[in-house]
Amino acid sequence: MEILETRELLKLSLHSRNNLILESSEQVVLENPTGDERLDKSLRLYNVMEHYIPGLVKYNFEFSPQMLSDDEVFIRTKINKVIESYRPRIIGQIDNNRLEMTGKKNIFQLVGAYRLALSQKHTRTITEKLGHLLEEIAYISPNCISPENDFGTKLVGVDLLIHRDKNVLIQCQLKSNRNTLTGSQAPRVEKELKSHKNPYFAAALDTNAGWTTGTMTGITRVAGKEFWDLIYIPYDSIIFCLKDFIDEIEDYIYGPIDKKSESQSKLDL
Repeated sequence: MEILETRELLKLSLHSRNNLILESSEQVVLENPTGDERLDKSLRLYNVMEHYIPGLVKYNFEFSPQMLSDDEVFIRTKINKVIESYRPRIIGQIDNNRLEMTGKKNIFQLVGAYRLALSQKHTRTITEKLGHLLEEIAYISPNCISPENDFGTKLVGVDLLIHRDKNVLIQCQLKSNRNTLTGSQAPRVEKELKSHKNPYFAAALDTNAGWTTGTMTGITRVAGKEFWDLIYIPYDSIIFCLKDFIDEIEDYIYGPIDKKSESQSKLDL
């Protein structure tokens, strides 16, 4: 199998990189095939990507050395740039939600409580978009490789490839919260992740929610700061930037909130 130099790889379009990975993967013979053709095909793709990751990470760090420093302003600027790219999508969907508020699709619409129906729909919209947003924020880290963004193809069960010291490579599935995964999904995800050597299941946010994945023996689970520390992004900066963004979305939906009244309401509780 011919492996290109990193700079030669980066000269290729994403479509051409995808073709390169696919063609090279056809030459890969797996040591321990799973017998699941869909999963084995993904493992062959991963086997090829693995050769390119150290070079890509080295290249990334050369162009973003600030990510290893304590330059919080730089990191928050990078995070906010990703958030800004998502704002129009979320605002657009919120506007569509208002237009789609017809029929009797749930109890709120059935009884004419359209503000509650809209709140439910808006919350679902924001939650769904947040998962993709958090993955894109993680991708700003130099040691975080995205199969889709870097190679133009997806891996089964793996969202991010994280390169750590001494060429340790983590195969990571990322969710927004510990309880994002449903119980019925857990066995499939466990099987997919366990096909890799160093699998991680990560929750980007550290809330009070419990894990809904079962025990996942042999898979490392991390949440919040534990995950973001792996990719050199301060968890406090994530929460800081997300709070500002969600406050803006809330103001867009409901109008500015009287902070004095809000504070008094909290005291009354």
